[in-house]
Amino acid sequence: MKVDCPTTPVIYALPKIHKSMTPPLPGRPIVSSNGSLTGNICTFVDFFIKPWAISLPTYTRDSIDFIKKFKSVDHIPENSILCTFHVTSLYTNIPHQGCLENLKFYLNEWTQEELLKFHAYLNSMNEHLHFTINYDLSQISFLDVMVIKDKTSLFTDLYRNPTDRNTLLRGDRFYPHPLMKSLPISQFSRIKRICSSDASYQKQTTDLTQRFKERGYKDNWIPGRSARAFRQTGSARAFRQTGSARAFRQTGSARAFRQTGSARAFRQTGSARAFRQTGAARAFRQTGSARAFRQTGAARAFRQTGSARAFRQP
Repeated sequence: MKVDCPTTPVIYALPKIHKSMTPPLPGRPIVSSNGSLTGNICTFVDFFIKPWAISLPTYTRDSIDFIKKFKSVDHIPENSILCTFHVTSLYTNIPHQGCLENLKFYLNEWTQEELLKFHAYLNSMNEHLHFTINYDLSQISFLDVMVIKDKTSLFTDLYRNPTDRNTLLRGDRFYPHPLMKSLPISQFSRIKRICSSDASYQKQTTDLTQRFKERGYKDNWIPGRSARAFRQTGSARAFRQTGSARAFRQTGSARAFRQTGSARAFRQTGSARAFRQTGAARAFRQTGSARAFRQTGAARAFRQTGSARAFRQP
C-alpha cells in the first residue's frame, strides 16, 4: 500500500465530441491518481470486491461475454423491441444507500408504451439519477456490438461509433516488429468473434483490410488474405503457429501439422511424442538403427544426442 515518492493527482477532462458543442462544452472529468498516496486504495478494494462482482449473474465483462450470453436467446417474437438504458452522469450521482440493493436487468414481455412508462418510473425513483433510453424495432448497439433483429432471429455485427476514426498504429513507424504483425491478427480475431454471419464478416474484413492499408501495413501482414481459413479456425494462436497462410490452409491446425507423418515435420519437432505420432519408416531409418534404438530405449537420451552417430554409440 505504501507509495514511494508520491505524486499529486491530476484532473483533466475528455470532451464528449458526439454531443452538442455549444457552451458549456460537455466533458468527462477524470482524476488521475496513479502514483499518489491514495492510488493503491482502488487496487486494495478491487482485490476483495472483484470476485463477488464477477460471480453475479448480471455481470457482463465485455462484448465477448455479452455475445456468449446473447447466444442463449435463439428465438424471439417478431414484434420484439430492442432497447438499452443509459444513466446520465452515473458515477457522480450514485446514491450510496441504493448501492446496497440488488438491481437486476431482465428480459420481459412489454409493449412500447409499457417500456416508456418503465423509463418514466426509473427517472422518478431518485432525483440524482436520470436515465436515457434507446429503442428500435430492427437493431440496437451495445458496447462494440450491433444487435440486429431479422423477424424472429437475432444476429450480431461489429459496431463503430459515428465519431470513430482510423487510429490503428502506423505500420510504417518503428514499432516492434512482433507487435506490428500481431495487431492485424488480433483485430481480425475480434471481428470473427463478434460477427455471427458470413456476410457481415466479409464486409467487416474488407473494411478492416482497407483501414490497415491506409495506415501503411504490408499486404503479407494482413491475415484477411486467407479469410476462409481464418474464419474456419477462429483462432489467432493457431494461425500464428503455422507461420504461413498456405501451410495453414493445407493442415488446418498446428496439431494436424505434427500428425502429417513426414520426416520434415519430425525433424522440426524434435520430440519423441511427435516421432510416435508420425510412424514413418523414413524418419525411423534416419535415426541410425532400429537395433540401437531398442537398446537405448530412452527418448530422453535420443533428444539429447541430436545425432544419429552419437545415438548408435550407447
